[in-house]
Amino acid sequence: MLTKETILSLAKENERLFASDLVAQFSVSRQYVNRLVQELVASGQLVKANVTRGAFYVLPEFANQRPEIFFPTFKKRLKNVGLEEDKVFQMIEDELPALRSIPGNIHSIVLYAFSEMLNNAIDHSQSDEILVILSIKSETIEFSIEDFGIGVFRNVMQKRNLNSEIEAIQDILKG
Repeated sequence: MLTKETILSLAKENERLFASDLVAQFSVSRQYVNRLVQELVASGQLVKANVTRGAFYVLPEFANQRPEIFFPTFKKRLKNVGLEEDKVFQMIEDELPALRSIPGNIHSIVLYAFSEMLNNAIDHSQSDEILVILSIKSETIEFSIEDFGIGVFRNVMQKRNLNSEIEAIQDILKG
C-alpha cells in the first residue's frame, strides 16, 4: 500500500520521484498519489520541481544540494476576461509556494512590479490572452507578461484620435 512514509522512503532511495512512476508501481490512482504528494509538499517534507508533465519531487536536502535542477516556473496563457492581478499572483503562489517564503520587502517589490505590468496588459492591450511566466532561479525571480494586443502606441493613437503612432509617442512624452 502506498503511504506518505513509503513515498518519503522512496525519495531517500531515488534522486527524483515522478507521480506517474508511483501510480504504475503501486497500481493506485493518480489522484491518490497527487493527494499524498501534495500533503508532503505542503508540510515541507518534499519539494516540487518543474511543473505539469515534467514535475518531480525530491527531499528538501536534495533540492538544497542540487539547485541547478530546481528552478520552479509558472507558465500559463490566461484568457483576458475578468482577470485580476492579485488573483493571478495568488494562483502563482499556490503553484510555487517558495514565492511565499522570500523576504517581505522583496515579495512586495515583486508583487508591485508584477501587478503593474499585468494590469497594463489587462487594461490596455485589447488582447484576448495574456501569457504569464514567473521563475525562481537561485537568488533571482524573473517574470514576463506577454500580451498579443495592439501595442501601447496604437492604443494611445486610437483613444486620443491621433493620426499616427509618432503622435502617440509625442503625446506619451508630454505626460
